[in-house]
Amino acid sequence: MLRWLPENISTYGQGVDSLFSLIYWITVVAFVAVIGTLIVFLIKYRFQEGRRAEYIEGSNTLEITWTAVTTVIVFGLAMLSLPQWSKIKFFSEFPDPDVTVQVTAKQFNWDMLYPGPDGEFGGEDDLELENMLHVPVNKVVHIRLTSEDAIHSFFVPQLRLKQDVLPNRFITVWFEATKDYTSRFDIDLKLQSDLDNDTISEDFRRAFNSKGLGKLSDNVTVSIEETGNRWLITDDVLQRKHIVRKEDGRLNIYSNVYEIPCAELCGFGHSGMLGYLTVHSEVSYADWVKQRWPQQ
Repeated sequence: MLRWLPENISTYGQGVDSLFSLIYWITVVAFVAVIGTLIVFLIKYRFQEGRRAEYIEGSNTLEITWTAVTTVIVFGLAMLSLPQWSKIKFFSEFPDPDVTVQVTAKQFNWDMLYPGPDGEFGGEDDLELENMLHVPVNKVVHIRLTSEDAIHSFFVPQLRLKQDVLPNRFITVWFEATKDYTSRFDIDLKLQSDLDNDTISEDFRRAFNSKGLGKLSDNVTVSIEETGNRWLITDDVLQRKHIVRKEDGRLNIYSNVYEIPCAELCGFGHSGMLGYLTVHSEVSYADWVKQRWPQQ
């Protein structure tokens, strides 16, 4: 698999990555063949003193061959892609949802609407959050997408999910996240002194950022649990929270936040349109729901 792709956390992500890799390597082979042929021809037919130019007629055999090969490759990729496309895009193929959230795009935010305990949108018990999407791990999630103004695009690279969002229309997409905040990234224990002093040094920031969790902003607060073995790093600008625990002689960062950028140029504030996906464990999600709807 291509190592530079974002981490995959969805059930259908492996299929998408396999197709992407196959197309990539077919393209690499075609590129090398074309450039190699070009170099051979540049050398073979370069200008030489006293040699007259030759008139070379086209070859029907070659034209038929490369047309047929291209057709077979494109048709084969289409046949391989169709089952994956159907699984991701055809509503009739979607598994039944455990959670449904309505996401409304507008310049320049994502409004997340959660139905209340009755499971229906439009009630007084609905919960609306700005740019914050909370879902449980290993559960099927349906997202109902719509837009208030321009065309936007809902994009979560780690889920291999991307869908244009249109005004006056609801489009449903789905995913099942396979990784929650128990995913951990260890860092050097000697950096604990920064946390003990409620600070983030450049060494700690550099170590943190190297884990691929996104770059911490300059406005970061650190709170310490009474046990002294658990710290909460809150990024007030990016609205991210990361838990750091001291375990087995090392510091482990528990992170569960993934970015939701808008992937469609939607106006002057497009670059700042950014939401966040939080994938909870089953227990953590139940606690989150209970905090929002205590009566449930």
